[in-house]
Amino acid sequence: RLPRLAQQAAARLAEERQSDLRWHGHHDYVKCVFDGDFRHACIICHAKRGFRAYHCKECGRCVQRLDHHCPWIDNCVGLRNQRLFYL
Repeated sequence: RLPRLAQQAAARLAEERQSDLRWHGHHDYVKCVFDGDFRHACIICHAKRGFRAYHCKECGRCVQRLDHHCPWIDNCVGLRNQRLFYL
């Protein structure tokens, strides 16, 4: 168990981190994390992600139903453009 001073320091750091994330516009991410809904929070881009969304390392964002990152079109193939990619 942490001493009282360490607990206070940890709580202060958590409050500072939360206010910093809110300042940068990540309100949905903060709500998901502090509500305990970790499945819908992307820890890389600090965004709320939907069902079956994954983070693309190449684009730096979360994509719904990510299939792959295509180097020929330099974009992710996912829910919104998967049909066009196959045609």
